[in-house]
Amino acid sequence: MEPGSQAEDVAASSRATPAAGGERFGGARGLTAMTYDIAAFEPADTDDDGWESWYGDQHDYFDAHPDADASVTSPRLRAFHEELARTVTAATRPEDGDTSEEFDELGDTDPMEAIFTFSPRVVYGEHSHGQEKQAIELWLALAEKHGLAVALLGECNLPIHRF
Repeated sequence: MEPGSQAEDVAASSRATPAAGGERFGGARGLTAMTYDIAAFEPADTDDDGWESWYGDQHDYFDAHPDADASVTSPRLRAFHEELARTVTAATRPEDGDTSEEFDELGDTDPMEAIFTFSPRVVYGEHSHGQEKQAIELWLALAEKHGLAVALLGECNLPIHRF
């Protein structure tokens, strides 16, 4: 992240409220409140006023295609995820839908992990709350580099950052 960049300013000022995004937007998928959720998307796909309806449509895709991989995403989202995957290991969700205790306890000194979900218009990641600061910094820096938008779903005011 470039010193003085918009992504650095946002990451430095971000203060997550556990479960706010998970309850509001993850609830349809049965996500637990133990994750800090982030979504990257094409900035032109929706404005802030249309976000909730548009994102609900993305969840319909997630539900219908639970095994979708990054190949279904747009070229910019695919490049974003390829770079993200160099730092963040993909974790898997257990059969019961909850995250594992080991995942929930990951801290900022552990290698980064995330549970990823994909639609043609979204790369969605669930991180342990112990890794939320480094996740926010990484997602914002890469979104800025790739000209994408990021919704910090773990924040109570649901900030959307467009680069």
